Amino acid sequence: PQTLSMFFPRAPLTQTNSSPITLQDPVFIADLHLSVAVPTLRSAFAAFMRAFDSHPALINRQELVILGDFFDAWLGDDTRGDYEDVLSSLTHFVKTPNARGETRRLFLMHGNRDFLVGTGFTKAVGATLLADPVVADIQGIKTLISHGDMWCTADARYQTVRARLRRPFIQFALLSLPLFIRRRVAENARAKSQSVKAQVVERTILDVTPEAVLKDALRYQTGLVIHGHTHRPGTHPLSETPVQFTPGEPESCGTRWVLGDWVYQQEALIKGTALVFNAGSPTALEVKDLIATH
Repeated sequence: PQTLSMFFPRAPLTQTNSSPITLQDPVFIADLHLSVAVPTLRSAFAAFMRAFDSHPALINRQELVILGDFFDAWLGDDTRGDYEDVLSSLTHFVKTPNARGETRRLFLMHGNRDFLVGTGFTKAVGATLLADPVVADIQGIKTLISHGDMWCTADARYQTVRARLRRPFIQFALLSLPLFIRRRVAENARAKSQSVKAQVVERTILDVTPEAVLKDALRYQTGLVIHGHTHRPGTHPLSETPVQFTPGEPESCGTRWVLGDWVYQQEALIKGTALVFNAGSPTALEVKDLIATH
């Protein structure tokens, strides 16, 4: 919001684009959880980005859309020097046309781990920072895209923390702290989060609430939703019975696509998905297959 950005210019929440976007030929990824501590995972990401220059499934794609938790933790844009390899890969993508000579674009959305990514980072790589959620027109298909954590409404404790960390004043205050204090705060927060998760007996509490997703799909009039966060890749109907999501369009049950997280073990990427659109149809690709020769 423009008014908030005047008072809290350093708050990443005030720097996001909430207007609908148009995507011609996008690739969606989420939940890579890149970190300084796991260079091999960053190497896998670099191989994935190189595949845009040569792999048949990627060379014509025009947009890369990262739906949150790109980083395992982001303590402020003043730490981006720790990720020069990542910045280099993203910058190359934006500056290099696809195989058809078309300009590529990069979009990034906040996750629950990297909600402090701001314009210092996005300007450095040429990315657009998206609000959560945002409506995208994908090859004529109206789609709602989100990180997904806002729909985990059964986890009341998490939603309370999330709401607090999405306040511009809190973000401004956190980024005003010395870096060593921010690191300590992040370590304590992660330890507490892991402890709480370990005590959760009913694992569905960590998943999205289908009714919450359907409510927003109807609100934004979109029969297709794409999100990450849950680390449970797959597809699900938005509604148990056909409804009219978009005025003038036939009734349907809609579709919810869940992106998978990236997992690197024993010197190899064993898990990770990328979602593309082929002739208007969403298709999931295994990242390990895309980077096999890169």
